[in-house]
Amino acid sequence: MTELPSMAQTYSGVFDVCASMNLELLKRYPDLIAHQYNGITTDNPMKMSAIQPREGEFTFETADTLVSFAMAHKMRVRGHTLNWYQALPGWIFKAKNGGEVDAPTLWRRLENHVTTQVRHYRGKVYAWDVINEATADETDKVLRQSTWMRILGPTYIPKLFEFAHKADPDALLFYNDYNIVHPEKRDRLLPYLKELKDSGVPIHGIGIQAHITLFAPHQIDEPAPDYRKLLEDAILAYAKLGLIVHITELDISMYPYQDLNARVLKEPTPELLELQAKRYEDVFETCAKHSDVVKSITTWGVTDDLTWLNEFPVKGRTNWPLVFDGHGNPKPAFWRLVKRKA
Repeated sequence: MTELPSMAQTYSGVFDVCASMNLELLKRYPDLIAHQYNGITTDNPMKMSAIQPREGEFTFETADTLVSFAMAHKMRVRGHTLNWYQALPGWIFKAKNGGEVDAPTLWRRLENHVTTQVRHYRGKVYAWDVINEATADETDKVLRQSTWMRILGPTYIPKLFEFAHKADPDALLFYNDYNIVHPEKRDRLLPYLKELKDSGVPIHGIGIQAHITLFAPHQIDEPAPDYRKLLEDAILAYAKLGLIVHITELDISMYPYQDLNARVLKEPTPELLELQAKRYEDVFETCAKHSDVVKSITTWGVTDDLTWLNEFPVKGRTNWPLVFDGHGNPKPAFWRLVKRKA
């Protein structure tokens, strides 16, 4: 694959071009990954259930393999994620007697997990998604009513950033979430992020997940009349708070997200592939326009054969959301991106 132009080289000096990866991707496409990207995110191996499946038993081996690959190829590593309301080990909220854990014990467990994980990767992971998807979907709430929230209260979020910063003062710390380009969710989140910043919480950036569709730069089935402007407005709003902006989990679905009964495609038509190429260009060029604040774009996966969207939101429905097909060959979106004009 080294005969192909490189996306990382195309956008050198503009922003990093990265991809999430796992052991299967590394096994199948090592040369493609090394040539096309200058950074990685581990998709599942750094989540809490993978890192500490049993209390006090940390299992770094899988994540270490991916980090070692990145280090060998001079790629930056993003850690994903220190805290989420999903992908949790069964013991985390349980007391020794089998009931629900009390707050002091959970605080101790949380601090120990974050501190141990961040220290393990100090000097190797340059940025962390400290907390993932903590904003509520309900329009009348700001924070998700997770078990973390119920037991510890809202202070658990700033404390997460403090734990991570203490463990590695040089790492960049991010809040990461989906649909935060949509004006409704964006405008609920902005005051909360400002509150964190004004309170001196060591939060450095915002991660815009960007699991998006052909029709809107969010997961809501609501066509955007101006795709680029909607993304640009969000970038500028977060940047105004003094936050670095990263696009952290980019893929562009061939299907709407909420219409689970949409007509299933045997394969994408040339027209859909061309529209997808245009949408990738919309995202990359909008971010390039604001490269003073947008420092990284990460695609969630590398090739269509291993995308999570083949199993979600409809299990077993083939999707084609990335710039390389299921055999690692470039799609129209790839060629559109590497032909950008300086």
